[in-house]
Amino acid sequence: WLFFAIISYFINAVTAIIDKFLLNKSVPSPVAYAFYVGLLSIFAVILIPFGVVWPGLKIVVQNMIPGIIFFWAVFFFIAAVKKNEVSRVVTMIGGFVPMFVLILSFLFLHERLRGIHLLAFVILVSGGVLISLKRPPLKDNKIKLTPEGIGISLIAAFVFALYYVSAKFIFSDSQPFISAFFWSRLGSFLAAISILIIPSWRAVIFGARKAAGIKGGTLFVVNKVTAALSFILLNYSIKLG
Repeated sequence: WLFFAIISYFINAVTAIIDKFLLNKSVPSPVAYAFYVGLLSIFAVILIPFGVVWPGLKIVVQNMIPGIIFFWAVFFFIAAVKKNEVSRVVTMIGGFVPMFVLILSFLFLHERLRGIHLLAFVILVSGGVLISLKRPPLKDNKIKLTPEGIGISLIAAFVFALYYVSAKFIFSDSQPFISAFFWSRLGSFLAAISILIIPSWRAVIFGARKAAGIKGGTLFVVNKVTAALSFILLNYSIKLG
């Protein structure tokens, strides 16, 4: 699982930088960005011939819940990146997610870290948090991580942690990985479609499509296809680890 996780986070770092570029240039709205990320989840249908099964309505709904949670995690992540320096936002979220995962997995999955493993966890996470809060000299003398940005980053970290724990729950079941992953992606797709009922968000979403243009739209799709690879590897590592 460790190999898959490391490769996943490396790819994720690259896509996060492209996310920041797109938010500044082509798709400035976090709502629109999260919507189109969720919309692309429908391409998970290509997995149907590779082991997707109908496990029953109750299991399908359970599988969709992590996907819905993930959609909102992406929304808060994009909102945080929009308002702050991407390297510090990603580092802060990466530092706090394990804290929340440790608490949630303790409560719901009954997982435990003990002794030197817990000490290593504390040192690693503390380092990540401190790096994100460090304030290097800036030419414009402005702080690149605002209080609002910190708040949104913490929300994003918690929602991501909630996704990881809920994903571990469905992947720990007896159903095939591909099948559980497919239904969770369908949950993200439905979550994206559901926000269209809000008129102001619908206007922003459709306006962003025109503003992005062909070049911006192409870069967005390529970046999200790359992110999808990272996401699959990460979910597989969650199943294994």
